[in-house]
Parts: sequence; structure tokens; C-alpha cells
Amino acid sequence: MMDKEIAKRVLYFFCLILVVAVILTVNTAKIEETNSPIFNENFSEGILNAERWQITREGDFEESTIDVYDHRLRLRANTIGTSDDTVKFHGVRSVHRVNFSRGLNSSFDLDWNNQSNGCYLTGSVYLCPTATNENPRDEDDWLKFEYV
Repeated sequence: MMDKEIAKRVLYFFCLILVVAVILTVNTAKIEETNSPIFNENFSEGILNAERWQITREGDFEESTIDVYDHRLRLRANTIGTSDDTVKFHGVRSVHRVNFSRGLNSSFDLDWNNQSNGCYLTGSVYLCPTATNENPRDEDDWLKFEYV
């Protein structure tokens, strides 16, 4: 009788360990799933892929260049001689929608290229739930990270 009781307890103990192992494995898989990037761009193709990116531009420019150079997005603008009354805007937006409903971490690098003070230029990243080819600032809902 005693041996059967010990065998039952050992069996219950191993079942408990198995259940805990399954729970930990499932939770680890979920953590890895949520930490994988849903949108990542390193411009490894060396070009601005039109299937992923849409160029956006507004205002008068003497020169406006939006391309990929050395596997990095390059935005170059010359506004010398243009109207001071207009706000210039140019950049790219994602062609595909990014779902922020679950909450995400976002990161980017901005190389300001040693711009001098007083150039009136800013570098910004907008997170906007609506797609627009105009300035996302004119949309009803957005979040902006800006370097002045």
C-alpha cells in the first residue's frame, strides 16, 4: 500500500513539473513573438523601395533630394532663395500600415550632418495612423519626435 502511495505522489510531482515546463515554454514563445520587429528597414537594397516607401513633399524647394545613399535614407533640401512664408516638408512614409494598437517600441537614428544653428531646419519622425502624401502635421492624429 505504501509503495502505491509513493508512486502516485511521484507521478503527480512529474505531472506538475511537465505542466510548469509547458507553461514556461508557451510564455517564452509569446515573449519572443512580441519582441520580434514588425517593421524594420535598414535599406540593405541600397535603393528606396517603392513597395515599402512613398515619397512625400510639400512647399517650394530650390532642391529636394529623397533617396538612399550608402544604405541610409538621405533627405537633402536647399531652400535658399525660396519664400520664407511657406513651410517646407519632405520625407517618406510607409506604404504599409503599421498597427500600433498593441503598443510598440520604436527606434530610429537621425544623422543631422552637423547643421549650423539658424538654418531653420528640423528633423522629425511622425507616427500617424492615417496615410497621407501631404504633411502628417495636417492630419487629426499624430505623434512627432523632432530635433531642432
